[in-house]
Amino acid sequence: MRAKDDHTPAIGPNLEESRVESDLPLSGVRILDLTSLLPGPFAGQMLVDLGAIVVKVERPGGDPMRHLGAGTFSVVNRGKHSIELDLRDEADRVLAVELASEADVLLENGRPGATAKFGLGFEALKELNPRLVYLSLSGWGQSGPAAGEPGHNANYLSRAGGTWLTGGPGTPPSDAVPVAQADIGAALYGVIGVLAALREPRQARHLDVSLFATGHALLAPRYGEYVDKGMPGRDELLRRPAHGVFEAGDGECLTIAAVEDQFWCALCKLIGRPDLAAREDLSDYAERCRRADEIDAAVARAFRTRPRDAWLALLREHDIPAAPVLRPEEAVLDPQAQHLGIQPDWPVVRAFLPIAGLPRVAGGEPVERDSAGGKIRATRWAEL
Repeated sequence: MRAKDDHTPAIGPNLEESRVESDLPLSGVRILDLTSLLPGPFAGQMLVDLGAIVVKVERPGGDPMRHLGAGTFSVVNRGKHSIELDLRDEADRVLAVELASEADVLLENGRPGATAKFGLGFEALKELNPRLVYLSLSGWGQSGPAAGEPGHNANYLSRAGGTWLTGGPGTPPSDAVPVAQADIGAALYGVIGVLAALREPRQARHLDVSLFATGHALLAPRYGEYVDKGMPGRDELLRRPAHGVFEAGDGECLTIAAVEDQFWCALCKLIGRPDLAAREDLSDYAERCRRADEIDAAVARAFRTRPRDAWLALLREHDIPAAPVLRPEEAVLDPQAQHLGIQPDWPVVRAFLPIAGLPRVAGGEPVERDSAGGKIRATRWAEL
């Protein structure tokens, strides 16, 4: 990491090394990142890893995620440059506009109209930069009755119908899901939009990606299932036979997913219940869903007779989809994770692109906040 007193944006030690590779997909693409918290920074991190130069503009005191969740901040802000600007200050606003006028892409995730107050809205910037790709990640969209409301991932998903689908039969809905689907999904859709817009850079484009609409988009397959089943009650919809988490005899848990008929028949044979596979009323998946409670009770009883790892070995031998329920520190030591190079330097955590076949930036460190004030104003895109 460069010394803080040299007044240059901080970058990771391996990032400059990687920049010399001309085959990085976004090599030379300049991204001005006005975002904070999770969705925007996650999108920016993906663009960094594809080779883009990302300058993160932070408010005085820095991105709030530095204080709300320092671990999360470090994961999604690796290898970026950072400048602290107070957009209420005229000189800082001028610098921000100058950077935007030379950028290829601008990322922002304020409420609709927030950037326009500082001369950084799309309508103003497209006059200065007629090829700018302007990505707005907002909670509810740039217009509409809810556009100005605050929100977080849990709010977008519950209003999109996703939270209703959580939990299990007989239990209330829950927001205890491990992935912020609306946040991360919006980042992914945003990057897809940016890459598409960069493919045809003939005019400035304003890409409007809302976390609320993202929730709807990600839930479309479940909506299809819901309609196909006749829009049933929640308990009926959530019943999935021989599918889910089961406890083994040693108290450890595993997941199975014996959905297709061949997996169902193999499972019945393995647990000593060929009679279940032979029953006419359990001959297809739809019929099994209606009798999921009976099936799951039989599967649960069987799994309690052996330790988890013994069951996993048998399930693999019989080609039945199964996996252990692992804690994070165990998950990174999984042989397949190790083979794919996922988090090999635990406990350091890095967001990464799980895409083999693309040249990517490797390494880098979480961005440091540079509040050098006036002296940093000498830095321009050409020097990064």
